[in-house]
Parts: sequence; structure tokens; C-alpha cells
Amino acid sequence: MALDLIDQDGADGAPYRAVVADGWYGNITEFRQEPDDREESYVVGVYSDTQVFLESPVFVQPDPQEKKRRRKRKYPKLIEINPLPVKVSKLGKCVVEGDWEHLEIRRDCLDKPLVVEAISRRVFPAQGHRKGTTHEEVWLIIERRKKDEKEYELRYFFSNMPQDMPTLEMVRLFHERFWIEQGYQQLKEKLGLDHHEGRSWTGWRRHVLLVILAFGYLTLQRIQEKKRIRQSLWYQRMGMIPIKLSQ
Repeated sequence: MALDLIDQDGADGAPYRAVVADGWYGNITEFRQEPDDREESYVVGVYSDTQVFLESPVFVQPDPQEKKRRRKRKYPKLIEINPLPVKVSKLGKCVVEGDWEHLEIRRDCLDKPLVVEAISRRVFPAQGHRKGTTHEEVWLIIERRKKDEKEYELRYFFSNMPQDMPTLEMVRLFHERFWIEQGYQQLKEKLGLDHHEGRSWTGWRRHVLLVILAFGYLTLQRIQEKKRIRQSLWYQRMGMIPIKLSQ
């Protein structure tokens, strides 16, 4: 369903820079592969126990002529000198304090800067490596945010962005999900999206349509009000008095 929505957006000509999703989607190998096949960029979350190779893994194919008493090997096997994959959580704990990049990604609802610390490196996802599955090289983004004065929370992401993409831009793209989640929360809590109690599909569609129209109208009013405030501040700084013209 998610891939169908991506295709529909592309067919409708909706502008977007990348597909962003949380760890539930990011840990599905097939989901990450599909945007690659569609030449789409993505930044997706992954779980902390996800394993990666720090260098391209090398496998050896099973020898059909090999004679052993135990069951024959069906899948390719890592060569002995190839380093084993490691969990991304282990990589996060090994980051040196001075390596973190301090990034101001946006401002919160109180207009205060939201600052996160992040670092990125190139890795090879190791999902399915026991069966000889190999993956393209991707960005691993490790983000650190302060939970309290003593503890930090680490989060992990994969991205197929170009190799020259700055860490800041990839982190910014992922955090655009905040506005989608905030809008969805407002639709439910402020405008009653989850208050529908009908049983017909027609009634549900009508309810959703009216709620979304109301949300769009209120969003437009909020944007216009911000423009008026910024314009008034500009007039005050310039010592000018706006003249209102009426027909």
C-alpha cells in the first residue's frame, strides 16, 4: 500500500525530494529496494539491532563437488577473513564525542531551535547475509538527542542519498515527518477526524473530506497571519505606517 501511494504521488506530479519512513518500514529489505528500483531517494529509520558490514562483504559459492558427511551447504558463505557484521547500536556507542555534528534542523512549536547531534558513515546492510544476500552501500545516520541532563537517546537511519550529500540535509529531510505527524494529530484532536461513528463508506468519505477541507482552511489562515505579523514588524523597524487601500 505504501509503494502504491508513492507511485500515485509520482503519477500526480506531487513534488517531493525523498521518501521518509520510520523503522517499521526501514527494516523491510524489500521496501528499501523498491525506491532504489524506482530511482527514488529515501531516508528511513532502522532498529538498533540492525546489523551492517563496515566494508563490502565477500562470499564464496558452495562447491557442488564438495564431499562432506554433514548436510551440504546451500547458500554462499562469508570468507573467513571478512569481518563479521555489527549492530548499529554498537557503532553508536563507539562514536567519539568530538565527532558529533551539531545540527539545528528546525524550530519547535514554541519557536525554539531544535538541535540534534548526528554523524553519518557508509555501510552495507547485513540483513539476509547468512543466505548470501548482498545489499548496496548506503548511508548510516546516527542521531543523538538529549533525554535529560545525563542520558542521550540514539536513533538510526538508512539513506540511499548520493555520497556527497551533507549529513545536515539528510537529517532535515527525515525530520520533515514531524509536520506530517503534527498535522495528523491536529486532524484528530482539534477537528474530530476520529469522531466519526457512521457505518457506511460514503459517510466516512464525506466526514474525512470535510475535516481535511477545514484543516486546509485553518492552515491557510495561519500562514496568512504569520505573513501579516512579519510585515507589521518590518514596517515598525523601517518606521513606516502601512496604508490600507479600499475600493
